[in-house]
Amino acid sequence: PMVGFGIMDNIVMIQAGDMIDNTIGVHFGLATLTAAAFGQIFSDVSGVMFGGVIEGIATKCGLPIAELTIRQRQLPVTKAVGTAGMVIGVICGCLIGMGVLLFKDLEAAERAKKEKELSIMFETVVEHGHNIIGAERASLFLYDKEKNTFWSKVATDDKKTKDETETEPLYIEIPATTGLVSHCAKSLKPLIVQDPYSHPDFCKDVDKTTGYVTRNIMVWPVIDQSDDTRLLGVVEIINKKEGEFSLNDQKLCDMLAYHVALFLVKSQHVN
Repeated sequence: PMVGFGIMDNIVMIQAGDMIDNTIGVHFGLATLTAAAFGQIFSDVSGVMFGGVIEGIATKCGLPIAELTIRQRQLPVTKAVGTAGMVIGVICGCLIGMGVLLFKDLEAAERAKKEKELSIMFETVVEHGHNIIGAERASLFLYDKEKNTFWSKVATDDKKTKDETETEPLYIEIPATTGLVSHCAKSLKPLIVQDPYSHPDFCKDVDKTTGYVTRNIMVWPVIDQSDDTRLLGVVEIINKKEGEFSLNDQKLCDMLAYHVALFLVKSQHVN
């Protein structure tokens, strides 16, 4: 019966813990150990509720029951052998129950949590950034080393009305070899362009994709503070509402890029 208890205990704990980790764990940012602790609660409750079922199955399987007298049961050697048998049985059952791990994506919850953190950073830091600077739109482009591209998940726009239906954030991907973002990334220096369409490095494809018209633009490198040669991404601020980008706007953008870099490094979204 102890083998059965071990199997049930581990399967219930793993399944419940994994479900919690991938649902409310992602939503509330719970640690994996916290999800595992909740899974253990379900496992313990299952043991209390269905312990008799396991014993019943063992009996139906015809497992022999030791016929010992009361005196024999009280012997130290009998107790030691019995305890050892239960321990070995539980260990074997738990090892068998761990077999379900072979069929699970063990990194799924961690990826989902990082994705949620990254989405929050895109939707809050960048959105507040364009409001503070007084621009119409802001984007954050991160570098994908494998594809050699820059990608952005969200671009905020002040021209939205309250009656407009919320849509999924637009995913933009541009090559790392062309465009103002690439120009900024290569030089690791800020770039302010008052007439983008006349700039040879301006990529018009993004405007075609989004249906947006860029009047002026400020791009700022996001650099790892511990290594000033390590690029993490590029902040892009588009269309100053009034006039041109000022020196104060540049200071604000520099501060925004600094905090984005701290977040990315701390959260280990870039390796």
